[in-house]
Amino acid sequence: MSDRNLSLLSDEDLDLLHRSTMDVLGQSGIGFPYEPALEVFRRHEFRIEDEIVYFEEGKLMELLQQAPSSFTLHARNPERSVEIGKGQPALAPGYGAPFLSDAEQGVRKATVADYHDLVRVAHMLPNQDLSGHLIVQPDDVPPDLAHLRMLEAHSSA
Repeated sequence: MSDRNLSLLSDEDLDLLHRSTMDVLGQSGIGFPYEPALEVFRRHEFRIEDEIVYFEEGKLMELLQQAPSSFTLHARNPERSVEIGKGQPALAPGYGAPFLSDAEQGVRKATVADYHDLVRVAHMLPNQDLSGHLIVQPDDVPPDLAHLRMLEAHSSA
């Protein structure tokens, strides 16, 4: 990945974003309707009401210090592995578009074939570092199978 200067936010903007995020996490919390996740938060003594976890800034920042500052997403081809962190962004295609804008058909719902095409395009673009799940939501398969068809597209690209 080439060096990119994507410093879009000033230090003041980043501080405002951080403070606003801490306000939401501390006052509104986040719902975790999954008991094993709630147990992890209980072990770290976060306040939990029903399934809502409220995050105290000091405790959250302390735990974040224990996380690695970078990690590698390993690709099948090691030359395509992506380093996350170390001050450089990792660029990926858009996420979760419910519709496509087609030059011939206009705005329409996406199909699994569209998904395969978009994955191939994302894999060929020199400015894309990785491609993950749900570029578009294919509408031509049942929702309980869509994730498998999307995974298949990434496996065959």
